[in-house]
Amino acid sequence: METEGWIEFSNYTSQEERDEEHSWLCWMSISSMMLQIDEVTEKLFGYSKRIIRGDYQISSIAKDRGIPLNPSDLVRREIESIQKYIESGEVFGLTTIYYDEIKKNDSILNSHQSEWLAVIELIEKLKNVKKLDDKQIRLIVWFEI
Repeated sequence: METEGWIEFSNYTSQEERDEEHSWLCWMSISSMMLQIDEVTEKLFGYSKRIIRGDYQISSIAKDRGIPLNPSDLVRREIESIQKYIESGEVFGLTTIYYDEIKKNDSILNSHQSEWLAVIELIEKLKNVKKLDDKQIRLIVWFEI
């Protein structure tokens, strides 16, 4: 099982502007950084092999929310390209989580050694360089078998 997805950001500060169709830009793929599905993945997104097998249950923050109505063009194209795998069930768990939600639950990250820590470090660098608020950053994530 693999974690796939993208980090997006919006230069717009108001929620109304961020809700517009072309307000999000794709920044970086998380796919190459996520080699393991760990406890942080479970707590954020609600998926792992042991959860799918029924060996473990957890209440996650952002399980199965789906893709936002206004993804960046790159994310939209990727979702279109994997549509047949979504329909077959090989790709599942499509979801979105905003960075402010992760930050509100930072104890999830602090209690584990996780590849997600490197993702968070990169997000913080982007946030500082672009002078973004936590609500201007989101992750669009899905899982592949």
